[in-house]
Amino acid sequence: MRGRSLGAVLTVAGFAVLSTPATAQVVLPPGLPPIPTAIPGMPLPGVPSPSSGKVAKITSAKPEGDLRLSAGLGVDVSGALSISMAAIKHPDLQGIPVNPLFANVSITAQLSGSLALSCSIGGVSSSKPAPVDLVFVNDTTGSMSGTVHGISDSIKAFAQKVSAGGVDARFSMYTYGDAFATRGKPGKFFVGKGDFDPPSFDNVARPYVGLSDLGMFEKFLGELKVSGALGAGGGDAAENTLGALQYADRQVAYRPGAAHVFVVVGDNPAHQKGSPGASKLGPSWFPPSGEDLVSELSGRAVAHVVGKDTGKAPLYNLKNLADATGGDFKVLPKDGKVDLATLGLDAYLTSGYKGVCTGLAAGTIDVVIRATVVGKKVYMGTLAFKVTVS
Repeated sequence: MRGRSLGAVLTVAGFAVLSTPATAQVVLPPGLPPIPTAIPGMPLPGVPSPSSGKVAKITSAKPEGDLRLSAGLGVDVSGALSISMAAIKHPDLQGIPVNPLFANVSITAQLSGSLALSCSIGGVSSSKPAPVDLVFVNDTTGSMSGTVHGISDSIKAFAQKVSAGGVDARFSMYTYGDAFATRGKPGKFFVGKGDFDPPSFDNVARPYVGLSDLGMFEKFLGELKVSGALGAGGGDAAENTLGALQYADRQVAYRPGAAHVFVVVGDNPAHQKGSPGASKLGPSWFPPSGEDLVSELSGRAVAHVVGKDTGKAPLYNLKNLADATGGDFKVLPKDGKVDLATLGLDAYLTSGYKGVCTGLAAGTIDVVIRATVVGKKVYMGTLAFKVTVS
């Protein structure tokens, strides 16, 4: 379409700057042991994180319209409702997020049907950072060892890139084959975790690491590279991607107010409920259907996929997962190596939105995020949350 802009500016929504709380000094009574030293990636035992005392819980999320929106909500230390919204996938340009300057995004929030909260939202930046909890769901079967090596080689540069763009990222990875969250032999993993013994149908360790800072995440990747668990096992073409993703989503201790972003990596279609071979994946690894998993994630999380556009019912094509959640789909390189620094994922993370609603009180809140983007036509999307605050 010659001579026509795909990103005309309508209105740039305003945004509030959250002030950084002053650091409190802790004075211990005589005779008590000192506060323990923090281990990177792990919380201090017995020392709670700063909190306003309020907790927000999403009870329902409903996205509608042309634009697939997702966001995380929480209460910040000042007692305000904090919102981190993932980038909007450009409806006309493949593989490119919408620049926040070229979108009209707004929030309204109504408490218990009467009191309106004061809300504002705008694009993230180094001066207005937003928390993003980034969870890799990575196939580690026979042909896929290159992905972990690629992520390991590029994660530091990637983290620096997104941090400079206004993203406070934490990292997690769940590895999978036909099983997931399985233990390695003693001495193989110190950071990596497993909740189950490897089953007979997938006897290789498929460990995971919960949300971590960059240092702890790199230690996990290092363990994985020397463990012998990479590029092992598999056999049948399909893998249990959906089961691993659902398990990760239910297990990860997301930070309040953080956006939930998955990066799913695999070179095969996925087992799903009712597909050939899915019934053997018991008792701990039965996969959901793709439709049910998308319903669980809808409005709360976005899944970007690096894979192959292959597979049809009764197996599940992972490209459908990206399309349904508003994520991007990237074709997996032939060597299986995923270079985060050149993948384009950083553009999605740094094109997100940070919002805040003040005047919060206990009760039920209806939160509605609306977005409009002008391209080949006017695209609109809404995301309606029902939230309880206690």
